[in-house]
Parts: sequence; structure tokens; C-alpha cells
Amino acid sequence: MQEVYKAESVEQALKIFLELVKKGEIPAGSDDLLRVYKTDPEVQGLLTNVFEPLAEVKILETPDRLFLSPNTDNKVFGYTNEQLRQRLKFDNNRELYMGYFVMLSLLAMFYGSETMEEATRTYVTVSTLEEFITGKLEGLAAREDLRDLEKELEYNLVSSVELWRDLPEYDQTLVRLRGSKNNRVSFILKVCAFLQEEGLVVVAHDREIYVTEKLHQMVRKYYSDGGRKEQLLGLIRKRGE
Repeated sequence: MQEVYKAESVEQALKIFLELVKKGEIPAGSDDLLRVYKTDPEVQGLLTNVFEPLAEVKILETPDRLFLSPNTDNKVFGYTNEQLRQRLKFDNNRELYMGYFVMLSLLAMFYGSETMEEATRTYVTVSTLEEFITGKLEGLAAREDLRDLEKELEYNLVSSVELWRDLPEYDQTLVRLRGSKNNRVSFILKVCAFLQEEGLVVVAHDREIYVTEKLHQMVRKYYSDGGRKEQLLGLIRKRGE
């Protein structure tokens, strides 16, 4: 039997969705839209059961705001590889794959458990993340089945290993570390600057990385379905590799 919604609920749900599309989030005090979402089950049901699947998005809820996040394969609200390269000012897919590896390594460090329900640490230093990434890539490079692993995951691991090995760890001549991508620390900071612009992390003094509540909600929503990125994340998280 087809569910029937009240016209008022449809109107409120549409207002909330359009506000999220327009601004990406709804903080407390935004024309009471957050309160309506939290207190009206029918409005929530409309957004969850109708708007989310049709628009291929997820609505993420925190105590004081709502966020709109595209599904991983969403071509309308999400980034294509080309768009992400432009945002990060990367020159080629080799750098883009390495950027993805940095993001996934950051997730692996914060969410060490298989369930990924809660962050296992308060912050990660940029230097510790660099050491973690270097260790994981060198471990992957030593695997005899690396080429087969690439095919299975549809992810160019070899190019990431090669790019990372070509980069020095640090460039002491740089005044502004985020202004370059020609050393490992600057490369990490460039990726984290993008994540900070998206409201997913906070980078303090170019040294410490903190994750936001928005990222916590995204991890809970997305990283539990055994997809390709989740398989790679599991591989990065494994000890001793």
C-alpha cells in the first residue's frame, strides 16, 4: 500500500532539502528547520525514504545541525575525478590516487576498529600520518601480489608507491607548507586543507589534524557496506603490512 503524506509535511521536507542543497548544512536557528526535522517523524520519513534515495544523498544529523552528503557514486552532488583534481590543484590521476590514499590512511588512523563506530584517538599529527602512509606504501610495495591486488581493488597502488618514494619528506625552504605538493608533508597538508574546506577535519598550526562531527557521521553512514573503498581501507588498516 502506498504511503500518504500530509501536504504540510511534504512542504517542510522540501524546504529542508532545498536548504541543504543550497547551503550544504542547516545549523540550529535556521527558520526552525532543524527543530522540525528532529521532532516530526513524517518529515524525517519523507527525507529518508523518498528524498535520499531519489537524489542519491545522505542527510547527516548532529546535535546542532544537519549536513547533506552525496552517495559515493553520485554524479550530481558529488565530485568527479576531474573536479576533485581541479579542487586539489593536482596535475594528473597519479597525484589524485595518492590524494585518495592520504584520505583513507587518515580514516584508518582515526577509526582503527572494524566497526568504525567511534574514533580511537583525539587527533593525529601530520608527521605521524606521514610515517603511517610511508610504512603502509612500503609494505604494499613488498607484496608479490601487488599487481593482482591493483586489479582486484581497481586502484593504482603502484603509482602511489612510486610518487611517494619520489617525494622528500619535508622542504625546510618553504615558508608556507600548504603552498606546495613537492614534499610529503606539504602533500598531506594540501589534501587536509581540502578536507577542512569540506568541514571534515580541522588542521591546527599545520601540525595536528582533528576530525569533525560531520566526518564521524559520514563514516557511520558509508563505511560498512564492503565496497571497493572500504576494502582498500581495510587493507590499509591491517597491521604489519
